Amino acid sequence: MRKTKALLAILSFSLLLLLVGCSKSGSQYIGKWQTPQNTKDQIEIVRNGDNFLIAFSGHDQQLPAVVKDGSLLMSGSGAAFTYIKATDKLTMQAPLMGIVELSRVK
Repeated sequence: MRKTKALLAILSFSLLLLLVGCSKSGSQYIGKWQTPQNTKDQIEIVRNGDNFLIAFSGHDQQLPAVVKDGSLLMSGSGAAFTYIKATDKLTMQAPLMGIVELSRVK
């Protein structure tokens, strides 16, 4: 019985390591996000190969982004997104906008 439990524990741990090791960099950014002040102000982040595309509500254009030094950087705009794991939120820092906090759309 002890051997079976030990084997199950080892298999479970191995599976967990496999899942964590296989997740692609930046996966935490994928999804729909909104500002708490106005839930209609949303962005959607999707994977585009090894990079990402960011779409803002009310705009047809998708802007490219890359993960660099732990942040998601939107090309050409100077905007940077940082994921806060403890709260499952994003902060967006952009020139002329300051810092905006975004919550995941459920």
